[in-house]
Amino acid sequence: MPNKLTIGIVVAAVAMAGLVAFSYMPKQSVSPEEKIENFHLQYSRQTLINGGEAGGLYTDKADILTIENNGSASYLATDSDGKQVSERKFNLTTDTLRSLEGLLSETGFMQIPQTDYNAGANVSTYTKYDLQVSLNGQDKRLDWVNQTSGGSVPAIILNVGSRLDQIIVNGTGNS
Repeated sequence: MPNKLTIGIVVAAVAMAGLVAFSYMPKQSVSPEEKIENFHLQYSRQTLINGGEAGGLYTDKADILTIENNGSASYLATDSDGKQVSERKFNLTTDTLRSLEGLLSETGFMQIPQTDYNAGANVSTYTKYDLQVSLNGQDKRLDWVNQTSGGSVPAIILNVGSRLDQIIVNGTGNS
């Protein structure tokens, strides 16, 4: 009897975990009929190195992605000296733009409270992310670090960051 109860509890826990994870993904992206106004996004990621005894943080490299309401996007990469090493301009597909807008507007992302997700005290190298979004009159800015360097970052923030990383890699937003 305890084995059946244990199996039941495990099945229920797995089902709940699936529902929670699924709830972070938009069920349907913003429909083509809906007009998203005032959409602007800037996403940056920096690889930071702790200066040790010399103190301070040093940027090893940085990437900046900007996306506008019409789907135009630009990507800029810099090296440790702040010199530009790469720049691309491209347009997101309508599907990609609508999916991204849906991810931001339909999952509760814009309602996430402002919280600091900082790196741990003994971390020497980590990636810091910064996301600024304007969407239909709402503004949101979030900063976080990679999971291995700091506290618990909500899954929706990680999902949005991963989607933006995909856009950087693919250029046009095609998956």
